[in-house]
Amino acid sequence: GYGYTIFLGYLLPWKVGYKSLKGQFQPHIQWQDFHFKGNPWTSTGLGATRANPRDRQRIDAGVHYVLDAFNARATLVYFNELPSTRYTKRINGVTLAMQIQF
Repeated sequence: GYGYTIFLGYLLPWKVGYKSLKGQFQPHIQWQDFHFKGNPWTSTGLGATRANPRDRQRIDAGVHYVLDAFNARATLVYFNELPSTRYTKRINGVTLAMQIQF
């Protein structure tokens, strides 16, 4: 299969926070498109031309809070996954993550 992604973000120039927790916000948006070969639930095999129920488009919108020059960041993201067929459910959700580098 194959996939595509486009990411757009902007690190705001001012710092906010208290003492050692001062950081910068980085709003971002991301679009992803995934296409898989074949249909895993039938015998159509690889290279099938009809829509695969695993194919997805996903849109993420969120904000990073960047601390200590990218050595730590907290991220809050809302996502919306669009299915390729009407028989597949649309998925919405929120992700909260923390990344620390040593």
